[in-house]
Amino acid sequence: MKKLLISILFVSALFTFNSCKKDQLVTVTGTATGNVTDYTSNAPIAGAVVSIVVDSATTIKATTSATGYYSLAGIPLGDHIMKITNTGFATEVVTITVFQTAAVAKTKKEATTDIAVANDIALHPTTGKVTGQVTDVNNKPVTGATVTVLVGVEPLYTATTDANGMYTLASLPVGKYFTVTANSADASGSSSVSASDLIQFTAKNTDIQISAMALSLINYPGIGSGSFADTTTSIVLTFSENLNDAITKQLAGPDFISISKGGTKVLTTATINGSTVTITFVDAAAHLSSGSNYTINYSVYASSTKNTSGHVTITTKEVSAVSAIVPQIVWSPAVVSPYSANKLQVTNPQTITNGTITYDIYRKYKDGTSNTTDFEFFQSMFGSSTVTNVFGLNIGDIVYVKATVTGTDGNKTTAISNSVTIY
Repeated sequence: MKKLLISILFVSALFTFNSCKKDQLVTVTGTATGNVTDYTSNAPIAGAVVSIVVDSATTIKATTSATGYYSLAGIPLGDHIMKITNTGFATEVVTITVFQTAAVAKTKKEATTDIAVANDIALHPTTGKVTGQVTDVNNKPVTGATVTVLVGVEPLYTATTDANGMYTLASLPVGKYFTVTANSADASGSSSVSASDLIQFTAKNTDIQISAMALSLINYPGIGSGSFADTTTSIVLTFSENLNDAITKQLAGPDFISISKGGTKVLTTATINGSTVTITFVDAAAHLSSGSNYTINYSVYASSTKNTSGHVTITTKEVSAVSAIVPQIVWSPAVVSPYSANKLQVTNPQTITNGTITYDIYRKYKDGTSNTTDFEFFQSMFGSSTVTNVFGLNIGDIVYVKATVTGTDGNKTTAISNSVTIY
């Protein structure tokens, strides 16, 4: 509670006297006057109610004018509580004191003296606001970021930053601790005020700097190995975010992706699909040769403000030919021990020197008295140039094997064996 001392010097002397007596009964009262204004704007507040409760039966009350002026007359000597209220503002309560500082004249003429002491009051709004600017790590404004004020964990209001990264969140409860967060399509982050800061009557400035999420190339042919096959007809570049096809082609131009060999451009086409760009060689055979260095240049956009450009250099290498291998299978029932009984022996006719071989076993199996009508996958096994044994087959099953040879450069060839019946 504010303590305001109003010194009323002979403010209003009302004399009641008896002409037959020397001593007169003197009653001294005061008049409080002043202006009521808005604390944040200093604008006058019209219609505010200013009141003093003298006792249970007496209340002195006034309403401010259009200019915010008020006047309360007839205030008795002593301390009094003066209350000022108005919709949309916090109630202000002050203490005033009316006291007598000199002898009161005992003539009727002097009793007409009236001195008013000004007492201006500023009312605080019941709500405050938080304002500020959102910038990125380069101190550039972030446009279109969503800014949220939380009291505790509850989001109260949100706002969107303008072209200068500015935001305003109004009508916030005064006296509450708050946290401000900012997020955008191009950047995200948050900023929290210290525990001693509150939402205040005036605007609390809270600037936020958020880190831009970098757009980058994260995968491309030859990453890790530094080379790609000379039989390649198309390659794929993968970026860290979805690309904006229209902005990329508008800002970076139609040649946002290009491949060159020794400074000469290789003829290609490019298609954006989400975060990937597929580059297709128009005539790969005419341009790709083993052991040559190729430079991939790129310039792409995720938004009008987020882009990345650069290049990678990779080398083509020759893909070794892999011959088709027709596997041979032999059924060997009831050999040496129960643990090796009923095994299918799979062999290949040549040694694999530049890749690996996988055997996929398929079977029509006999269950009770009926066989399945179609072959079903049974199991896979890695093989070599030697015999591979398959266990777990049942009498009556019909089996064939598909062999897949994968070369060291990634190309594959397959072949299918004859079928045998387990007996």
